[in-house]
Amino acid sequence: MVAVPKSKGCLSCLSRKVKCDETHPQCLRCIKRGVQCPGYDRRFKFHDQTSRLRERHCRESASSCRNLVQREYHQRLLPRVTIDETIEPGLNQEALNIQTKELFHGFVMYYLPGIYSSFCSRVEVNWMDFVRNNWLTFPPALVWAIRALNVFHMAAQKGNSEDLLNARQMYGRAIRDFISLLQSQSALTDESLATAVLLGGYEILDGSCPHSWVLHSRGIRQIMCARGPEAHKAGMGRTLMLSFRPFLVAEAFMHGEPCFLGQPEWTSMVNDIARTEDRRGQNSLLGPTVDYAFNEIAKCPGYYIASRSILTSSDIPDPSALHGLTEGMSRAKENLLRLQTILIRGSGDTPPAASFSSPISSTHASKIVHLTGHGIGSAIALIDKLTTAVQIDLNREIPRHRVSPLSGFNGMQCKDPQRALSEGSTCSKKTQLLKGIDPTEVDGNIYSIGDRLDEFSLTMGMVNCGVDIRGDFRQGPHLG
Repeated sequence: MVAVPKSKGCLSCLSRKVKCDETHPQCLRCIKRGVQCPGYDRRFKFHDQTSRLRERHCRESASSCRNLVQREYHQRLLPRVTIDETIEPGLNQEALNIQTKELFHGFVMYYLPGIYSSFCSRVEVNWMDFVRNNWLTFPPALVWAIRALNVFHMAAQKGNSEDLLNARQMYGRAIRDFISLLQSQSALTDESLATAVLLGGYEILDGSCPHSWVLHSRGIRQIMCARGPEAHKAGMGRTLMLSFRPFLVAEAFMHGEPCFLGQPEWTSMVNDIARTEDRRGQNSLLGPTVDYAFNEIAKCPGYYIASRSILTSSDIPDPSALHGLTEGMSRAKENLLRLQTILIRGSGDTPPAASFSSPISSTHASKIVHLTGHGIGSAIALIDKLTTAVQIDLNREIPRHRVSPLSGFNGMQCKDPQRALSEGSTCSKKTQLLKGIDPTEVDGNIYSIGDRLDEFSLTMGMVNCGVDIRGDFRQGPHLG
């Protein structure tokens, strides 16, 4: 160290620059001079700092390198500021929002062109009006749901597995935000239900597990029931109900429960809406015909469940309940046949005449008529089979109430052959009467993405149209 002497002499000798004899406690030179020896204790001592300084320099260099790497990493994550954003802040974000909205329109018209065209011009607020005019007020969950569907669509078109992973990450983000939304005061708003419907659509296209869309549909049903019928008569509420109602019918079949949309408080909406459309000058035949047909189709899960309950029960059916069931199915069949006739007459021209289909686009009118007719035909076939099975069961129960005419000698009865078919150790053999009419007994690999999703929607969730409600909705495009 500079300015630190190496001599061990006293401070007086050091200052005089003479050799000290280093006698303790006082040196002899100071004693001979008659001065007080200041001693040997010095304020500064020599220490070799070479190794310490070297370690310190290494640590600072490593820390500097780490900071440089972190700064470069964070700069890569930050969006680059363009000249547009410098002149007009937020211009880049606005351009991204516009692109997202238009991509969503492409998604809708690719997967659901027919069902969307069947109501977009008849409702007060369609999907694209809702997205374009209310984007800035959307909750994060709804924004992420739209982004997830857009990116999934791009992944399906390009066969890009990386885009598919991005879509799934966006879907996960939307789910997390949606959970928070359901716990807020906005749980029953149009935006909340729209988020649920879009997330349900994603589950249909790219479900996290087999039939995950069915579980999601139950959540949508609960939200709609909590909102009540009045919330779905007009505005975006009606659009949301029209968008997802075919899947609610399918969900009811698969859960073995009546569909709530077949209840009187929900079916009565069609009459009110038809009168409103007449006042607005939208009094074509095709739109109301589809709605009235759906009213009858929405009752089919209830008919199926009630018939199955009677046919699989070991108890004698209640005659009044049995009569009410057969009468309801007969009335539904008559209404469906009448609506089917209207469709056949209206579709005499190809494409259907504007007086029949307007305001529905003539581009999709033929497809709507054709597939709605398939849905009606499937519903009629189901009702016919249920009615036949119930009538057979009713005839089979007669021997339980009176002596069979097939009595033998000495009062011994001969067993009724129809009843013998149904009897056994359990009542399970009765379900043989239901063979061929169980809408959940189908192959699991029929479903495919694209036009099939639109077909399923236009047939209002019914079978025998090339798409089945038990089909694996998770089946999607092969991503390379």
